[in-house]
Amino acid sequence: MALVDSIMVGHFDRVALAGFGIANTLLFAVGCIGVGMVLGLDSLIPQALGRGQADEARALYRSGLRLAFLVGLPLTCMAAASPLLMAAFGVKTEVADQASIYLYGRLPSLLPYLFFTASSCYLQAVGHTRPIIVAAIIGNILNFIADGLLVFGDGALHAVHLGKLGLPALGGLGASMSTSIVSIFMAAWLGLAVASHKVAGQSAASALLMAKIRKLGTPLGLQMLAEVGIFAIATLLAGRLGAIPASAHQIGLTLATLTFSFSIGMGAATSVRVGFAVGQGQHEQARRAGLIGLAWALLVMGTGGLFFAFMPAPLARLFTTDLEVVRAAVPLLMVAAIFQLSDATQAVLAGALRGAGDTRAILIGNLIGHYGVGLWLALWLVFGEKLGAVGLWWGLSAGLTVTALGLAARFWALSAGPIART
Repeated sequence: MALVDSIMVGHFDRVALAGFGIANTLLFAVGCIGVGMVLGLDSLIPQALGRGQADEARALYRSGLRLAFLVGLPLTCMAAASPLLMAAFGVKTEVADQASIYLYGRLPSLLPYLFFTASSCYLQAVGHTRPIIVAAIIGNILNFIADGLLVFGDGALHAVHLGKLGLPALGGLGASMSTSIVSIFMAAWLGLAVASHKVAGQSAASALLMAKIRKLGTPLGLQMLAEVGIFAIATLLAGRLGAIPASAHQIGLTLATLTFSFSIGMGAATSVRVGFAVGQGQHEQARRAGLIGLAWALLVMGTGGLFFAFMPAPLARLFTTDLEVVRAAVPLLMVAAIFQLSDATQAVLAGALRGAGDTRAILIGNLIGHYGVGLWLALWLVFGEKLGAVGLWWGLSAGLTVTALGLAARFWALSAGPIART
């Protein structure tokens, strides 16, 4: 949906695209705290199923929903206050205004996103992934149609030779409203899918299970904040550089996220398989699952890197006809091509470590990689060497590489012997 929003908003206006990029990143940076907490289910549900305790797995899911609600409300309030960061980073006024408009339209989507995440954790653990795929397909179709109508108004109807209805062109606000509506639909769809999966002897949610989820999920939430936070800082710095660098940054980030989404999915699958193996006391199978997931992710993201390297301008033109923005996006996509393998490695092995219950190692690896190396290198390249947005991306690339190496070393050491169950 972010890809479609980027394309629609990019063809509407480059300033709106720059604002969209900042708002989307800020919203996700705040929301990922809650997502990480809910992802504590990624360890607990597969391990419960591995022990043959389907009723406990369902009770964990229900506890996860309660936790999502309790953390989602204050996080929505935090997201509403996040535009204050734009002033602190010196983001250009026109870009900051567009970012605020988009962000406020997306606030209703945060809580449904947490519910969607909890339901996804349960469904993928029980091997019932079809509803997730169907929800994504239908959701993206609905988002595409609603984006066209709300972003361009009657202009969208005119483009397909239909009569005018008096619809206003809302730009970034229209894209955010569309995504919020579809997010609510997708969360409801998965909730119904879980309800249709019958389990004998279901246990109720409990404060004890919520505490277990929170204990595992809090380091994950902080890890995701560390990972997404570095991209949020980069996006704010790009907004400080102006509308053209910020728009180019958003194009590169959207395309890199598109390929990265496969690694996220493979990381989730790897987490389930590793969790099953740990629950059964088979550390050799846990290592094998991690390596197979990594191989698939490297294959897909390596292929994506080839497209970024050899077709950067055509890919950028999918988002905008502004030649200045296209020229600014090309070198960023070249850098993105280089860090595809590092990004795949850190995403999948983070999933493997989640399945093993070692969430603290993921947090430490991201802090060292992104903030001990990546951030400082990016700041030096931008302000010291005056490399602009390209310098930001070289810093991001270095941080991803160091993180990937650290997580690889940790998973290899952890899977060398028996892994304690959580």
